[in-house]
Amino acid sequence: MNYGLSARGLAIDTVLPSGEEFPISEDSGIHEPQPDAKDITLYALLDSPSVAGAYHFVIRPGKETVIDVELTLFLRKPVAKLASPP
Repeated sequence: MNYGLSARGLAIDTVLPSGEEFPISEDSGIHEPQPDAKDITLYALLDSPSVAGAYHFVIRPGKETVIDVELTLFLRKPVAKLASPP
């Protein structure tokens, strides 16, 4: 249960003269787990002038916490540089 690096969910146009864009999480939710569940599911919406998206996280705590992430993006306009952290 170590703390990892703080990071954004999506990097848009980083290190470009036009400037970076920082999407925000518009809404999020937790799927209430059953009492015997081994994981927890979270959902989040992402919004910026260039991109909209949705995240689905499945978190499995333990000696080492594992997080499976699914991301769907919808580009609103062309983006020169787009990256999602590993």
